[in-house]
Amino acid sequence: MRSVLVFNERCAPHDLVSGKFHLVCGSVVISGSYFKQVVTTLKSIFGGRLNSLESVMDIGRREAILRMKEQASIVGADIIFNVRFETTTLEQSTGNGGIFCAEFFAYGTAWKKR
Repeated sequence: MRSVLVFNERCAPHDLVSGKFHLVCGSVVISGSYFKQVVTTLKSIFGGRLNSLESVMDIGRREAILRMKEQASIVGADIIFNVRFETTTLEQSTGNGGIFCAEFFAYGTAWKKR
């Protein structure tokens, strides 16, 4: 997937005036483990960075970008610009607590040469 370039610039570069544009997206839902949830709960009481959830967030963003790139390569796109992320947290109730779960959604405009 290295051949598909990804940019977060709002407008297309000036040399991309011709060609085909496609909306591409990638989505993934990832949950943390029960152990990470216990560690996060303890850390949130005392304050500080929640490193255990940062890794889950990083994995989710990377996987969403990879799935977006896969969709772009299917349509033959060379570049994806105006890339944006949406994150939604979900919680599955299990008694008093819940297990962290989040959906990561990446979308952008793919450009394909004619």
